[in-house]
Amino acid sequence: MSKKCEVDPQTITHSMFHGTTYRCRDPITMLETEAEFCENEECAMCGILREGNKKRKTRNSWLWWKKSGIWSSNDPGHSLAHSLKRPDQHPYIMFVLDVLSPLPGYTLEVFDEAATIPKYLIVFE
Repeated sequence: MSKKCEVDPQTITHSMFHGTTYRCRDPITMLETEAEFCENEECAMCGILREGNKKRKTRNSWLWWKKSGIWSSNDPGHSLAHSLKRPDQHPYIMFVLDVLSPLPGYTLEVFDEAATIPKYLIVFE
């Protein structure tokens, strides 16, 4: 993308937050032991850890005519609020992503899976 836009890669790489959910065992226990990711299709955390962000796994847009991309925000609170987290689920989880986009933004939606690179997993109460 940087060659296509003729810019320095650092100017199009944005550190963003992506809140999500999990359906397997407690992430803290999983990460403290030998991390074996579950195969549950509903477990977004293990899916991202195993394969990276995938458009086919994103929620559908509420606009029937609009394709869904991979959403992220530079505000962790905003990202967490939109993660559809179940109220009974603790701890919370969030990924820090490098997102490639020619323009910065409070929120970014990208449609190319290769433009989101998971860097860190944050697990918190």
